[in-house]
Amino acid sequence: MSNGTNGMSDLAARLRTLHLNAGEPSTREIARRTGSVVSHSTVHQILSGRRVPRWGALELLVEALGGDAEDFLPMWKDLRVRARGETGNITEADQSRGSYRIELSTIESYGRDARDFITLEESRKIQSIDGPRASAEYIRSRIGRNWSSGLVGAYLALLENSGQQREIEDILPHLRGVCVRSPSAAHAVASIFDDREEYAEAARHEKEALRLDPNNPEYAWYVASYLDTLEAHDEAHRYYALAYSLDPGDVDRTESYIVSLLEHSDFSRAAQVALEFPSSDSKYAEVRSFAGVAFALQGEFSKAEDVLKSISGTSGRAVRALAQVMMAQGKVDDAADLLISRWQSHSESATALLCVEVLRQTGSLDAVEDVMAGLAEHLEREERRFAQFAARTVAGQQSSRSGDA
Repeated sequence: MSNGTNGMSDLAARLRTLHLNAGEPSTREIARRTGSVVSHSTVHQILSGRRVPRWGALELLVEALGGDAEDFLPMWKDLRVRARGETGNITEADQSRGSYRIELSTIESYGRDARDFITLEESRKIQSIDGPRASAEYIRSRIGRNWSSGLVGAYLALLENSGQQREIEDILPHLRGVCVRSPSAAHAVASIFDDREEYAEAARHEKEALRLDPNNPEYAWYVASYLDTLEAHDEAHRYYALAYSLDPGDVDRTESYIVSLLEHSDFSRAAQVALEFPSSDSKYAEVRSFAGVAFALQGEFSKAEDVLKSISGTSGRAVRALAQVMMAQGKVDDAADLLISRWQSHSESATALLCVEVLRQTGSLDAVEDVMAGLAEHLEREERRFAQFAARTVAGQQSSRSGDA
């Protein structure tokens, strides 16, 4: 049997394949497909394979990518069982992107954190003999009242992976207002508050992670994401720009930066950044579509149409933007035909809504009724799916509480 880390890698690889087959939609698009039940930051966490996700979030993500969640259930259960009974990842090493970086905060902390290192080594031995609960109890005894300890990240990982949700809830009050002194630990604490939709606390801890590791694009992106949720858009824009500058090749981080540029009316820069991705690869269609949007917002409809036509076969966003460009040029019938074709082949709510608006302008009232009827059926299916998900979530929480008791 492979260990829990390999199992998590296997799950992440399978999700990446599903993501690829779905046309590699952005984390924002995936979150939208879940009805925003799962945030785009959580989608990013799951796809990165950083930790074993909660089943409800994984289930919705798989379904949003067109997969069968039941196919993933045995693998997820196996990971949860392993996490409760085998040695897991409880190191404080920053493994983001698998890179090796020299960080000033890490160099300065070696002498100070020598005791923490010894504690982590001892906790591994305890876990291999007595299991993760005993290991968590040992680390908790070493933390004492010092909730700024770099051991907090390891402690949270053990609690989460062994299903001790009640214990996590009990320690959250101790983490509010505290600055955890390890970047990966601060990042772990931020993700716990993110799960609970306490975005102000999540942002504060993520800022601390970034302060300790200022060249980490993932930390910068999460800070921006939390600030965006808190509607601190100007501050969020600065962090999106930082994340992009640190890693301009990442699609999700680049898309977030472009959206922020558009919101700040910097259309020329948005088009420039979007077109940096190669047109030959379909996985970049979504991000390149923003170039068409940016050109259209500047009134450069010919440029916008050229860009959007080149990618409209793979991107729903490009289709909708192209239809709006066509309408601006008076090609209303062409826009209607384009949207009807996309709606019939992909059943996207956003496409249906725009399609109805365009069809009304053409006077095709019968076609409007057909699209509206199809949209109503689509929404009813989605509502049933979310109701079933909610029921399973409640049942799972009740089962977890019974197990803890």
